[in-house]
Amino acid sequence: MSTAEGTARQYWRSPSIVPLIEVPTIRGRVATLDLLRFIFATWVLLFAHLAFWAAYGGQSYSGEAVARWLADVFQAGGETHPAVLGFIVLSGYCIHRAGLRSGALNGPTLRAYAIRRATRIFPVFLLGVAAGAGLWLIATQVDATAAKALSGTSALSGFALLGKALTLDAWVPAWDFDFWQGNAPLHTVAAEIWLYAWYPLIAWGLTRMRERWLWVGLVGLECLAAFVLSGHAEWTNWWHNVSSVGFLLYWWIGARMVGIRTSGVLASAAIVVWLCLTVVIMNGTNDFLIVETRKASLAILVGLGISALDRPYPIPRSLSRLGEAGYSLYAFHAPVAYLGVVLGVWWPAIVASAVVLGLLMFRFVERPGMALGKRLVSRQ
Repeated sequence: MSTAEGTARQYWRSPSIVPLIEVPTIRGRVATLDLLRFIFATWVLLFAHLAFWAAYGGQSYSGEAVARWLADVFQAGGETHPAVLGFIVLSGYCIHRAGLRSGALNGPTLRAYAIRRATRIFPVFLLGVAAGAGLWLIATQVDATAAKALSGTSALSGFALLGKALTLDAWVPAWDFDFWQGNAPLHTVAAEIWLYAWYPLIAWGLTRMRERWLWVGLVGLECLAAFVLSGHAEWTNWWHNVSSVGFLLYWWIGARMVGIRTSGVLASAAIVVWLCLTVVIMNGTNDFLIVETRKASLAILVGLGISALDRPYPIPRSLSRLGEAGYSLYAFHAPVAYLGVVLGVWWPAIVASAVVLGLLMFRFVERPGMALGKRLVSRQ
């Protein structure tokens, strides 16, 4: 057993909750968490996009009924797609799992953190921006009406592409739909990039204040958002799907799960809250704070599931490789899917193409970027 695994197992038996900034650091990738990221990405591809796009292209797709049911249950209040929420919770968990701790917030550590995040995230992200624009242009040459309808992009703009590459849509609600630019799912990555930037600042704050003030602040942000959005309903989609501030609570719920062992009481309470609020929302009550509370209860359940999966379970190498490509699959699946539909490609072939491209992007872009980050950090 490795030192990291021993420390983690000792912690899970601890009778008390360790402060967030002092939970044990756990190094090394775990295949089950990678695979979960791939499952979330595939869920988005199959049941958020392709289920409806295939029908638009005249293809029979049995997943459409499932997709509509999932939307009715999990997004009756117009909130974040559950797989995307899972991405955010998993991101917070993984970053804090091996992230900054009390006494480690010094210059070299911060530089290493920034370098390794940037070299992994930005190459795929920027190529995804370019791929969205390029494949959109190809799709519009085949069927402009279908390409625009499926992608949600009516025209490309140099300003919007630059702003998308600079992740400005994570901060400006008015630019939400204009910045889709042929690859709308990347707005979640843009928000996640800013969550990475927030992390050292908040971690530093946790070394100087009690943790409860973090949660007071995050709940306060939710209340402030409820007040602001009451006068700007057109910003609601931005808050649920693009805003880095809107994702903060759920990202930090994921981080907090590193410091809480699996709890039947907490899980039961979250299930009861989620079920009760689901009934309320599906009966037509879409109050912002009710919707956000339901999202928080789901985030807690997802976080507990992630912590339970954070073990060295034996899984086939083929599944492990798929898991590693989860981020790349998510970053490129949308333009590949709508281009395939426009071209009349059978939907299983579209899925296979998106997965293969994700694997290639991981092999030739994401993994070399990770290796570059390690080399740069080792030279400090």
